[in-house]
Amino acid sequence: MKKLIFLFATIISIIDCFSQTGDIQPNYKQEFDNVYAQYPATPKGILEAVAYANTRVRHVFPEKETPSCIGLPYYYGVMGLVGDGKRYFRNNLDTIAMLSKISVEEIKKYPQKSIEAYAKSFGRVAQSMGITSKRPEDYIEVLRTLSELPLTRDAQNDFALNSQIYISFLILNDENFQLAYKLPSYKIDLRAVFGQENYQILSATQVDIQNGVIKSNTGKTYRTSAGQAKALCDMPAGPNEYSTAIWDPADESNYSGSISPYTVAIHTIQGSYAGAISWFKNPSANVSAHYTIRSYDGQVTQQVCHNRKGWHVGTQNSYAVGIGHEGYIDDGNTWYSNALYLSSSNLTTFICGDRGIDMLQCYDGPGIDGVQTLSHTCHKIKGHQSFDGNTHVDPGEEWDWERYYRLFNGTPPLTSSSTASSGTMYDSGGSGGNYPNEERTSYLISPSGTGPIQLTFSNWNVEDGWDYLWVYEGIDNTGSLIGKYSGTSPGVITAWSGKVFMEFRSDCATTGTGWQVDWTTISAPTCVNPTNLAENFINPMSAELTWDAVSGATDYKVRYKSTQETVWREVYTTTNSVEITGLISNDMYNWEVRTTCASDTSRYSGKMFNTPAPGLSLTSQGNYNSTLCSGVFNDSGGDLTEYALHEDWVYTISPSGASSVTVNFTSFNTESGYDFLYIYDGPTTSSALIGSYSGTTSPGTIVSTGGEITFRFTSDSWTIKEGWTATWTCTGGASVTNPITSIDALNTWYTNNPSSNKIRGFHPNICSAL
Repeated sequence: MKKLIFLFATIISIIDCFSQTGDIQPNYKQEFDNVYAQYPATPKGILEAVAYANTRVRHVFPEKETPSCIGLPYYYGVMGLVGDGKRYFRNNLDTIAMLSKISVEEIKKYPQKSIEAYAKSFGRVAQSMGITSKRPEDYIEVLRTLSELPLTRDAQNDFALNSQIYISFLILNDENFQLAYKLPSYKIDLRAVFGQENYQILSATQVDIQNGVIKSNTGKTYRTSAGQAKALCDMPAGPNEYSTAIWDPADESNYSGSISPYTVAIHTIQGSYAGAISWFKNPSANVSAHYTIRSYDGQVTQQVCHNRKGWHVGTQNSYAVGIGHEGYIDDGNTWYSNALYLSSSNLTTFICGDRGIDMLQCYDGPGIDGVQTLSHTCHKIKGHQSFDGNTHVDPGEEWDWERYYRLFNGTPPLTSSSTASSGTMYDSGGSGGNYPNEERTSYLISPSGTGPIQLTFSNWNVEDGWDYLWVYEGIDNTGSLIGKYSGTSPGVITAWSGKVFMEFRSDCATTGTGWQVDWTTISAPTCVNPTNLAENFINPMSAELTWDAVSGATDYKVRYKSTQETVWREVYTTTNSVEITGLISNDMYNWEVRTTCASDTSRYSGKMFNTPAPGLSLTSQGNYNSTLCSGVFNDSGGDLTEYALHEDWVYTISPSGASSVTVNFTSFNTESGYDFLYIYDGPTTSSALIGSYSGTTSPGTIVSTGGEITFRFTSDSWTIKEGWTATWTCTGGASVTNPITSIDALNTWYTNNPSSNKIRGFHPNICSAL
């Protein structure tokens, strides 16, 4: 009747096991614990699981967030409750307010009230049903009662409603989730809860529906019959066009006649997977996307056929197949999981093959904040925000377009390669002609020797901001990225590995004469490069980098940059370790180190690491510290972006032997009256409070009376700002202090980004303070 596509499902599961659930942050843990103390009959963890499924345990206030592009009702609070279901969803916010006797306004405003109201209502409904079990799965009818989704007569076989409950139980079974919230080691038998047949559909990330019929253990079906589906899609072979998707059609009033689409629209639905599926079945919604994808595991549901006009991009509906992705734009990094990206890219590959769309015409630039129209001629795979005539801004600036592009475009076949120790290469236009539009070419230089390659670029003429050359160490584009170049020539660069791979992409308009590169193999340095690189004590804003000491080294040069930066930040040290501060939280960093000897320098050795998200860390309970005598103290967004919603963390500076610590703030901007930085004169938050700061009133220069100073930062769930920049120094501390950051590198970054409203440059007083 059905078969699982094990390969893709296994890949998705393995990737997501480590990257998504492994770093669950136990937000509002104390509030949940308080509620369980009040209502001990409630199975521990069921509240957190519902909150995670609905909001990722974030206090949502929709009036201050981006509206849903599909018109979904607003969701409120930590528990994700609906106040106005638009005559289709149930108004469970009102129901829970009535049952709990906690006002709607309190639930909307206060996270703890949102949690308490749901818990109290949960207990009352369970009591009325005579349920006293400690097993979460015995409360499935309570969850159905408190859901916002329509309650059908055949609720057991309502796919959207059961998908919502299923994902809560799946989260509750997750060992990382149990660890984060210190829950019992649940092993809920989901097959027994939903029935074997329905479980295979609810749990599958990739399935193949045969003959359009999937039956439950009661003989009921989730989906339409094969005959109805065939008529709907005009497909002789089966009901749905993407064979690995679940078929649950939208109401016929939410889409219209035949079309021949040639673009793909990427959406973020500002809500849940189950909510979107149900909403498209609402006859009054007047909206639909062809597909919806679940964040947690990448499950796909198709609701409209490719040859029917889904209603999702306004006047552009006739040209586009729409893919809705579960989640919220304002919290995209939380929802845009590995599983979601991989599943979506597989789906886009299928759509492009079915409709004859060139996958190279996918937008591959930085994430877009706001609306930026991109023509169909140049970009056929793009976000809702890039379709002409639209005002919606999804999927937003946190959608990683380069990553998405690579997933379905892979590594390009070689255009030219050479094993010579020296030579010259040109772009595809040769020495005298222009490269063409819409080109993707690649070049490999791999001499048989092991020495470094020096490349010198000349005659550079590439359309700035649209056409790019990527240069990598190694034999393909999985190697370390040396740089990405557009209007400005790379100049002279060195590939220390002795191999270099280059990839060139051009858009659909405006070409140039391209480039020429001359290369030669140079002598390998006698200075030995560092080995056994490692990272220790990584927290959201700092990390310690170490490597094995090299005999004869006079010093080491360390450089690092996040994936959001284009210029390396550099530090020098005479020891084989360095602590770097002022990092961006929840980001990926490349770092490299090379040895300086008396006669020459070694090549770089490199590695990568991820900084965790700020908040209540699993390992350190949100307490971070530095023992350096000087360093950079920024908010969690570093110098590039804002801090995040719902942060709560502590940072202590405690240099060994210091008699005082001086912290100099050079900029400060938090949401006034809601987001606060507290400064304490000592090692903990129990020390004397120096002051609390919010808005644009800077702390200025703060001096501790002893050798330690502590900060606590909290942000609410509504508005984020640029945060702050600060540096610290100590008196009386250890003589070995934080290495000096390269002022040239900092000034280069600031010079290259003078007008960005997202980037706060490195001010001269910061550099001098370092």
